[in-house]
Amino acid sequence: MADAPAAAVAGVKRERDEAKGTGPMAPPSTRVKDAAVCCPLVYGSLAFWLGRKADEFHTHKWTLFVRGPHGEDLGYFVEKVVFKLHPSFAQPVREVTKPPFEVSEKGWGEFECHIRIHFKDPTEKPLEVAHIVKLYDGTTPQAANQPVVSEFYDEVVFTDPRTEFHAELMNATKQPMEPHPLNAHFTTFEDAPEVETLVKAGEYVAGQLQTVKDSIARLDHQIGLARQLEQSRAAQEHAAHQQAAAQQAAQQQRAQAQRAAQPGYK
Repeated sequence: MADAPAAAVAGVKRERDEAKGTGPMAPPSTRVKDAAVCCPLVYGSLAFWLGRKADEFHTHKWTLFVRGPHGEDLGYFVEKVVFKLHPSFAQPVREVTKPPFEVSEKGWGEFECHIRIHFKDPTEKPLEVAHIVKLYDGTTPQAANQPVVSEFYDEVVFTDPRTEFHAELMNATKQPMEPHPLNAHFTTFEDAPEVETLVKAGEYVAGQLQTVKDSIARLDHQIGLARQLEQSRAAQEHAAHQQAAAQQAAQQQRAQAQRAAQPGYK
């Protein structure tokens, strides 16, 4: 927080409204149906303790930012970023219209801020996230050379974007920015471990699926054998029943013939 003491705000609210903005000043345009373009970004904060000699209202220097996961310039899809700080700061609403999209200040307490990201296409509704500027990690002693980092990876997915915006996104070169002074402290977000995990998960699922298929095939075979056995048993029972009926009919015919051969049989 800023110089004047104020109560810290707890909790983080994060919300993404995927509805399209109306953009009253935006020119009419067609949209690319069934298209989805994913644009990754990172938002968060990084705070340094200023040491024991710092005054009680300026104990930390922090930077609140929106950046590319790999140091790329987000200007290919971000128009501006509006940071809404704690009201105790002078000019609590800060608008940054070009990279790097960040704000740095000094203060004494943690607080919740709101980050509103506006996109190059004004018909796309801005993304708003809430973030707590953390000054303490609660586990290690404060050290002037060891910042407290709190940042999150996210992906903005533009579905059915306007034709012009879609072309800009697809043709963007994603130029890297100049090395940031805080690069050494930023979190590294790598795709390789995630891809490897997904591949292993896919292989596991495929293996389990094949096992289930094999089990079903064995069960089908056993069911077929059982049906054949049941049909054979039924056929044998039917044949035995017919044979017994024929024998009984023959016996009745013989008995009748014997009675007919006796004297006085009418």
